[in-house]
Amino acid sequence: IPALAFALALAPIAPRCAPTSATTATGTQTPFVEVFDRPSAETTVRARPALAPRLPQERVDPGIRAARYVRQLSVYVVNSTAGSVSAYDAAADGTLSLQHTIDVGMTPYWITFNADATVAYVANAGSGDVTTMSVDNSGALVPTSSVAVPGASSVSLDPSGTWAFVTAFNPGERGESFAVDAVTGALIPTGSSLAASMSPFNSVVDPSGSYVIFATSRLPFNVYSASIDPVTGALSEAAVVSTGTTPRADEMHPSGRFVYATNIGGHQIVPHRRDSSTGGRTPMTPVPISSPRSMVFDKTGRHLYVSSYTTPALVGSIVHYDVHPSRGTLTQVSQTPTGGQQPFAVRRSPDGNFLYAIDVTSNSIEAFRIDSSTGDLTLIDEQPTGSGPGALAVVERTVALP
Repeated sequence: IPALAFALALAPIAPRCAPTSATTATGTQTPFVEVFDRPSAETTVRARPALAPRLPQERVDPGIRAARYVRQLSVYVVNSTAGSVSAYDAAADGTLSLQHTIDVGMTPYWITFNADATVAYVANAGSGDVTTMSVDNSGALVPTSSVAVPGASSVSLDPSGTWAFVTAFNPGERGESFAVDAVTGALIPTGSSLAASMSPFNSVVDPSGSYVIFATSRLPFNVYSASIDPVTGALSEAAVVSTGTTPRADEMHPSGRFVYATNIGGHQIVPHRRDSSTGGRTPMTPVPISSPRSMVFDKTGRHLYVSSYTTPALVGSIVHYDVHPSRGTLTQVSQTPTGGQQPFAVRRSPDGNFLYAIDVTSNSIEAFRIDSSTGDLTLIDEQPTGSGPGALAVVERTVALP
């Protein structure tokens, strides 16, 4: 199996009325039904970020002038072997229904969305490019532009959406920076890149937007921290840390104080203390775990979820850890079977209520409910994917009602 990875332009606008229940044209209740009247031109732009609708579809499709909008939780799965992306909508209970399957480039490894989920970026390692795609009102992805990046393996955005960072497998072995067009979302090369050792992937930007971090998946096994010039987007090496055998993912604690690497070959999670001013990292005591691939924090940063599987018999699970708030140490709480064989990427919903995991051997996606008090997981749904799912994104879209 190839090494697979998993993951602003418009100001929010305040609603003119309280959320109400809504139905579709067929009378079926719409999931996540918070309905908002279209603001008048004179309405003061003063939003409650967790509630206020954005109006992205008017930028993507100027023909849409709906009066009401709802928020829709959507899950996108990158099918690396099939060269496609599967788009699912989630119901209010977190269960999934397939809406679209979109062909993309060869051997896609990654998908990332901008903050308002109007633009997606797909890294295609096989065809050597990153495709920028708009998101239409139905959630389908529509290609709008492409930039050549041989071996493209991941894309990450800084918190402001000004800069994008692409890692590249052989040929290239580098991290590269791009400016993001504020209107179209297209990637514009800055001319800045940072040479890495072997097969860098899985980039993540710190909460301040000052550093981008990525791991290398072949010898020598390193994790790079690169500083980001806020004016030009240029990258410069800040620190290189060895993390043991075959790192497969990096995840940063929401506080920015700790970074965690999964070492699938060493059967470990390696926590690091992070110096926010220099980007430096200090390794902490590794945590044993069988074949960890991917991980994600809950909304509070108190819980960490890691995909894992046993070998040689492939049995998949999600391991749940409590995270010490000041020391960053991990304490295992529970282990939930996925029902699959080899879970790869895990992502959670923005509201923190659900977690989704894809399984590369079983060609499936599993949905879990997150207990808001304990952080424990309950398996609630399983759906088929395309061939070789290796990455996914979970976003909340603003949808115009008919």
